[in-house]
Amino acid sequence: MANYRQISSSPEKMIEQGRYVAGWFESFDGLINVADAGPGAGRLSSWLHVTFDTPTHFVGAHLADMGIAGHTAVLIVEKEREIAHDRSKKSMLWKKKMRIDEGFTRFEDLRSDSFIAMTPTGGVDLNVSTSGLSIQARAEPAFCAPFVQTTAQPGAKGSLQWWGNLQLVEGVAIKDGHRIELPQGAFGAYDRTIGHRASIQNWNWLSTSGVATALESGQLVPFSMQMAKDGPRSKPPVDGHKTTIWVGDTMVKLPAITFEYERLGSDNRTGAWVIATEEGGSSGMRLTFTPRFKRRETGAIPMVYQADFNQYYGVISGEFWLPEGRYVVDDVFALTEDSYLSF
Repeated sequence: MANYRQISSSPEKMIEQGRYVAGWFESFDGLINVADAGPGAGRLSSWLHVTFDTPTHFVGAHLADMGIAGHTAVLIVEKEREIAHDRSKKSMLWKKKMRIDEGFTRFEDLRSDSFIAMTPTGGVDLNVSTSGLSIQARAEPAFCAPFVQTTAQPGAKGSLQWWGNLQLVEGVAIKDGHRIELPQGAFGAYDRTIGHRASIQNWNWLSTSGVATALESGQLVPFSMQMAKDGPRSKPPVDGHKTTIWVGDTMVKLPAITFEYERLGSDNRTGAWVIATEEGGSSGMRLTFTPRFKRRETGAIPMVYQADFNQYYGVISGEFWLPEGRYVVDDVFALTEDSYLSF
């Protein structure tokens, strides 16, 4: 039984005897031996996804190789106008022009001359363009080490993920020729994933970063959260215990969490979300996410895939607590997801 609550040292390989070596790791320095996946692993998927949060905009770029398809996407969210501009291009089979290095640290789409690359220091360089939207940026690592975990699924399936934090050195977003300068110092995040994924996936996601107030001292402390949980439509759902929070130079996994909310219509609008730990203890949280607007992306190719991605933008408020004290979060920008994918 995998222990996703106790951090351990890096394994020698990602896959051993055809199965993913499960665990939460201090780092991953082993062999990324994707070719050794066992029978029934299916198609290899990999991606590098980067976002930045500024006072006026939330922006993101995404390059993915899903085996038979490639995906290039750019997102520019105007917070004041509550508008999300998301444009993407998919390429299938022989039209796919994705190139990825052996270490899965550099992703390129040769059709659009786009790339996202991890730097040797743990930062990110990127230049991604599609359909009139583009993002160019250079960022350094923020907070402490990234969250690194291999989550095993039944049989030969599983995935290795790095979730890390960034701080912008320089960047610009461009929408149909209009330049949006991204301020130096803005926080960001990345998701770097490699794996043989389950063919039916359903998940909730929370991503936020900003400043919290230490309840006892009143001190303002930077923090970041990246959390995910399999939903009931996953087959099978796996409790990977992805409940990571960074506070200053500390990274902590909270106890298991729940996402509670109600859909209000056929377009998957929701009311307020309550995101909280399931049990008491020295670490936990109880936060309310208030969505202000959303975007939805659906797609399907018969016998190939079906997707329904719902991303909600809003603010989060409430408390989280660690052994060293309690912290208050007040109207910090956040995004959540309720999404489904089958292939």
